[in-house]
Amino acid sequence: MKKLYIALTLAFAITLIFPFTVLARMGDMGFWSGVSEGRPLPGTTQQILASETNANTTDRFVYHEIIWIDGEPVEFEGVMVIESRAGRVRPDAVSGSYEVTYRITPAHEDQDVLLTRTITFVVNFRREGNQTVRDWTVRDARSNRVQRWEETIVTPTGTYTLDRRRSNINISFLEDQTPGVLYYKGNLSMHAVFTRAYDNGNGNGNDNGNGNGGGEVIIRSTGSIYGFTSAWSAAETHRIDTWVDIGGEQVHFQTRPSLSVNKTLMFTENEPQPVSFRGNYMEIVANQSSLSYDIFIRPIRFNDNPRSGSITIPTFNTFEQLIAPDTSHLRGHFAESDIAQLFAMEVFTGVPARFRPDQAMTRGQYVMAMARAAKVPLPDPPRNARARNTTSIVFPDVTPDRVEHPYIIAFFNAGLAIGRDRGNFFIDAPITMEEAIVIMVRVLGLTNIAPNPTPVTPFTDNDRISDWARREVYAAYRLGLIAPDDEGRINPLTNISNATGAALVNRMIDYMRHELVTAYTDHITNYIH
Repeated sequence: MKKLYIALTLAFAITLIFPFTVLARMGDMGFWSGVSEGRPLPGTTQQILASETNANTTDRFVYHEIIWIDGEPVEFEGVMVIESRAGRVRPDAVSGSYEVTYRITPAHEDQDVLLTRTITFVVNFRREGNQTVRDWTVRDARSNRVQRWEETIVTPTGTYTLDRRRSNINISFLEDQTPGVLYYKGNLSMHAVFTRAYDNGNGNGNDNGNGNGGGEVIIRSTGSIYGFTSAWSAAETHRIDTWVDIGGEQVHFQTRPSLSVNKTLMFTENEPQPVSFRGNYMEIVANQSSLSYDIFIRPIRFNDNPRSGSITIPTFNTFEQLIAPDTSHLRGHFAESDIAQLFAMEVFTGVPARFRPDQAMTRGQYVMAMARAAKVPLPDPPRNARARNTTSIVFPDVTPDRVEHPYIIAFFNAGLAIGRDRGNFFIDAPITMEEAIVIMVRVLGLTNIAPNPTPVTPFTDNDRISDWARREVYAAYRLGLIAPDDEGRINPLTNISNATGAALVNRMIDYMRHELVTAYTDHITNYIH
């Protein structure tokens, strides 16, 4: 990682007005020891051209699940359709409910296990500030019975049918919407009772009561779900312990399904030499899906079989060509690659040849770049002249005619806006290193990485870091977002240059692309109960 030479100045106030939380990508794998291919992230051009989407959505995924109902894991290949019906929920609602339906059917009939499942969750939510609680239930509120779950599993030993009267599933999520990332955590509890029509070979489907496992199977699951979604990546990982009671036998196992998607950028040179441009950037959106499991208790008849295993769904990539800017005037500069990539991704705009890397970056320019990098939703523009004339002024020195205006207001609406003396923003003042670091860490929502309000950082100029910036500087170091210079300093009060600002913005994007995904996938899936 490049060493960043950066700086900041003056104390400031942070005004927090948290935005509403949009419906997250949670649940794209289902909740039954399975994994799906997931959905891709929108590309750069798609985001630029995006319009409002319908709150009612239908998504179709390739889906694999491990079926344990006969006591031994069997892989099932299917198709999962998720329908979300939230059309009646206003975007600014602080509470309400909507429905999410999962339909799982076999991908083909030629497999050892066939599964058919339809389950409709009622999702009740309430929002307090930047946090939202979502409770998923399948019980009817009036009768307190499961009315919305039908499931049938066909194996070589018979057909299993869900007993809805004795089954239940409950999931509860807590979301935290930061300016750049939506984080969520959930817990799951399931109790499913299946009755079996025993296949005795004569086709009458009767259970004579002395077959393997009797006529009833009880499945109990409990576990945790972790996930996040951002403009550059998303991930969800489950860690679920399940007990299967088959007559007098029991199976206990843990599954760890994981789904992630991220966008990366790669420069490719053109192979034919006689071409009008040397090359361009290619944005690659890659999905990865896997599931691992470990068996702790199982029937004696399966003792010779492996005690662990895994499945994967073949990954797929989507590609988008991006224009490579002309940055020949930056050849050899330490931030040349960062600057070129930010222009290619439309984080920086304008004429690249006019970009002056050593010029001081202003507070307005840095906030605008960070807002673009995090894809913070911009406020709707005024619809007419009267609306423009009555636009409220959040900061007296940030007027609607400034190009930075919508981005500064977007940060204000997203829960992060920086003001200074007498409520002014000081839009044209240079931004210091510690100010820039504070903004970056708060965009990621990771201030709590710091152990206390004024932690001691490892930098030799730690005493020069303002008290209000100490936690974020410490967190940025712990996360690998910043590094000391050759003398061990961070230079907290120095004004940063355009080049250093570009390096910070691009480092934040790279963190969301890679390290954040690893924290939510590998670190959880490698854990064994």
